[in-house]
Amino acid sequence: MSAYLSDHSLESNFRSIFLLGANTATYKFALAKSLLKLSKSNATFISLDDLTPIYANCLLEHVKTGG
Repeated sequence: MSAYLSDHSLESNFRSIFLLGANTATYKFALAKSLLKLSKSNATFISLDDLTPIYANCLLEHVKTGG
């Protein structure tokens, strides 16, 4: 796991969120679902303004349904 902590690439940072974060953390599932939805646009950059409403909806959906 220490290799993930010393590597600051985008891929490693993303991997670290899921490998090192708690498996019950709601934010992980909402973030992954949001990024999957946004990936359909083939954008190479996603601003926080673009991510925020999708993430918020995914987070609320996850909390309401428990999954």
